[in-house]
Amino acid sequence: MKILSDVLLESYRNQSGADIQTALRQLDETFVSSDSFNFYTSVAVITSSKIEGEAMEIDS
Repeated sequence: MKILSDVLLESYRNQSGADIQTALRQLDETFVSSDSFNFYTSVAVITSSKIEGEAMEIDS
């Protein structure tokens, strides 16, 4: 793993116009809840089982 130099970081921060604290706050506000995460996990399991040729119903 190679760590990048921070030579251009300040220039990037000035150009992007994004406030890091505001961006992190917005990220917290849009984070997926545990209920929707469970739903998406279930959908992924069903899709994966169909790809593998296994018959699986949503109720299982």
